[in-house]
Amino acid sequence: MCAGSGIGPFLGFLEHRKNSNVKSGFAWLVFGCRNKGKDDLHIDLLNSYLKEGYLSKLSIVYSRDESADGTKYVQDVLDQKSNEVAEMITNEDASVFVCGDAKNMGKCVYDTFIKILSADGKNGGELVKNLVAEKKYKQDLWN
Repeated sequence: MCAGSGIGPFLGFLEHRKNSNVKSGFAWLVFGCRNKGKDDLHIDLLNSYLKEGYLSKLSIVYSRDESADGTKYVQDVLDQKSNEVAEMITNEDASVFVCGDAKNMGKCVYDTFIKILSADGKNGGELVKNLVAEKKYKQDLWN
């Protein structure tokens, strides 16, 4: 998950997968930027990783543009796909990487994971803390 210039580390990650010819494992990038066609500078590169199989799924949201499904932010995509996210975390041993601003994006994504993992009466806060402790939820955030 990333927003804006937070895409940088993910481009490096995907390039490493390509250079190492790693296509195994499910790699889903949720990328938030402001305006379609203006701020999605790496769309062609991301689509090439997707087409070549180094990226399994790409979700892009635009905070300043209208969307048919109401998504504007990275956390909206997670919330909309909550069953898929919960399945990946609880049953598929997924790791999460978050890169963006701490005050808004980072906090909202963290809170959304707590909400998603709180389904069925579970303690989502404790589950996310455990993910952090196990180094399965990593954040590269800035102010």
